[in-house]
Amino acid sequence: MYVARFYEPVIASDGQTQQVRRSLVLGLVAEIGSRRDAQNRLMELLQPINLGLSKPKVVLTFREFVEEHWRLGVLPLFKRSTQVGYTPLLKLHLLPPLGSKVLSDITPSQVQALLGGFAKDGASWYTVRNVRNLLSRILRSAVEWGYLQRNPVAGAKLAPRPLGTKRRFLSAEEIRKLAAALKEPYRSMMLVAVLTGLSRGELFALRWEVIDFEKGLLHVREAVYEGTFGTPKTRNRVRRVPLSKFALEVLQRHQARALRTGPLDLVFACRNGTPIRPDNVLKRVIQPACEELKIPRIGWHAFRHTHATLLSELGEPIKVAQAILGHADIQTTLGTYTHSVPESERRAEERLAELVLDPNGPKFGKAQKVESKEPVWIQ
Repeated sequence: MYVARFYEPVIASDGQTQQVRRSLVLGLVAEIGSRRDAQNRLMELLQPINLGLSKPKVVLTFREFVEEHWRLGVLPLFKRSTQVGYTPLLKLHLLPPLGSKVLSDITPSQVQALLGGFAKDGASWYTVRNVRNLLSRILRSAVEWGYLQRNPVAGAKLAPRPLGTKRRFLSAEEIRKLAAALKEPYRSMMLVAVLTGLSRGELFALRWEVIDFEKGLLHVREAVYEGTFGTPKTRNRVRRVPLSKFALEVLQRHQARALRTGPLDLVFACRNGTPIRPDNVLKRVIQPACEELKIPRIGWHAFRHTHATLLSELGEPIKVAQAILGHADIQTTLGTYTHSVPESERRAEERLAELVLDPNGPKFGKAQKVESKEPVWIQ
């Protein structure tokens, strides 16, 4: 095998031109032939450098590229939740093994070995996938900005995806028990989550102006994460959700006792009008109530999963559930509000509400403006 060694001019991170020694595998002796033939092949490869036609490459380490370029120019473009998720992946999984490596020296085999090492060390399949996707995004930016010729993550393999674990959802009986145990406004939060299938970010970003009580529609336009508002997770998540008469009554009663009911006020908010922290409500109110009722521990997504599961148990078509939940793989977007809501979706929501609450409807009585007797709000 012929291996050539040569010096290449590069631009260091301080802007100074340096000569860096390189090694290049030219090929097998049987393929190339004589030593002179190998020298001729090397001269052809080095011709752009020798003639000054090739500009010196900028030599950056992976850490320098991430900290000085990608973190400042690209990371802020992602949603807040994505930024928060990427930060520990960088700190724990990418910067330690790759930080000191020259960006252009990272090879596909090194990337594959890195991913394989994570899996061998016990990292979950989802963590390895997320690390690969993040690394690919970073190096794709390096390609787009001229620091790399190709993305070494392209083609990196993952182990087969594990069989999905059984997701936790509540039965209709468990929902009724939990609703009876919770005080307001947490009871209404839980019921609206179950009856609409909204994610927690969508639920706590709801404003009164997006609820059409006359038409029985809820327009999902925003999501909130750690107090920061933005668009929903995907384009298909901008949608309309038909409200059952039970969901409408829950919202009307909540509005009657709410402190702020202006069009731009949040439906569920702290006493000062700021967004609620979902994790605090979950850990301090909902999970303790579940423990008291002997209901297994759940998270906010369990309510969304409950909505989808109960629709399935009622025999509703999967396309109907996809439309209501705004799943990304649905073909027809519900982002435009000029078309009428399909009757199948409205019927599905009514049947689910009847199953959850009571075939004869909730025993609420007429909604009236009442003095708030709620417990101390959780910030």
